[in-house]
Amino acid sequence: MRKYLPLLLVLLVVMMLLPAALASAQAPAEEKYVENRDIQVFINGEEVFFDVAPQFYRGNLMVPLRTLFENLGATVKCNEENDTITIKKGNNQIIFYPQISYVEINDNEEKFYAGTSSVVVKGVTMVPLRFFLEFWGFRVKWNEDLRVVEVESSDFIPFERVSAKNMLTLSSSVFNWVDNARNTLSLQAKREKEKLFVLGAYGKKPSGGYEVEIKQILKGPESLKVKVEFREPLPGQLAIQVISRPYELVCIDLGGRIELQETTIKWIETEVKGLKRESLPVFLELNGGAEEAKEIYTGLL
Repeated sequence: MRKYLPLLLVLLVVMMLLPAALASAQAPAEEKYVENRDIQVFINGEEVFFDVAPQFYRGNLMVPLRTLFENLGATVKCNEENDTITIKKGNNQIIFYPQISYVEINDNEEKFYAGTSSVVVKGVTMVPLRFFLEFWGFRVKWNEDLRVVEVESSDFIPFERVSAKNMLTLSSSVFNWVDNARNTLSLQAKREKEKLFVLGAYGKKPSGGYEVEIKQILKGPESLKVKVEFREPLPGQLAIQVISRPYELVCIDLGGRIELQETTIKWIETEVKGLKRESLPVFLELNGGAEEAKEIYTGLL
């Protein structure tokens, strides 16, 4: 009996380890999902922050479904009875079947495979970003070097921020326009050849610490919609006690945008954050001289 004792001990150890090895081999896909927090996602120029970080899985960039679509202004509803997720925005609708990773688009009975299985991480459903957004006409660009995803809607207008240093490279006409426009709380736009300059100005303030940020520009049929944020100094924040004229200037290259070349811009709608007054003056110089400038008052959202 003693000569079989070592063999019995080996068999006992193997039997103890075998269930763990089998469980590991049969682990579901979501347990192998590894987060990587160095991937950034921007939708129409604004960064989106997720509770569960985006990550590539089987060649697809996976992101939290609810956070993604709520940042696009869509509603997300879960139906536990038939195990579906319904996503609606305007006239568009997606019904997603997470168990089989199929979707129905706009009440079409035909189902489409989402490209890869959805995964659940920390209780959050993760889906392939490109598949869902391209179905709704969004452009998706991946920058491998920066590890950045840029998502743009069809009405999104990219722009370039003009730094104080680059102000010196502008024409005297635009430079003088900016210098005068900074004195008045307003949103202003000026066209010069194939460039459209948009300026958000805080007017004259008693100290430093005030900021203006143009966050997004969208295109309408005959208009632009500009999202702009005004920020005051925080309580207790040290600020230079000198008269300041905070502003931000951005430039849109009309020559590089065919859809803008074919659009006559007649007014600008604003979405404003951070102001207490009821309206924000908007001044436009879209056809040349200052004599053609007009003022429009738009409500705050």
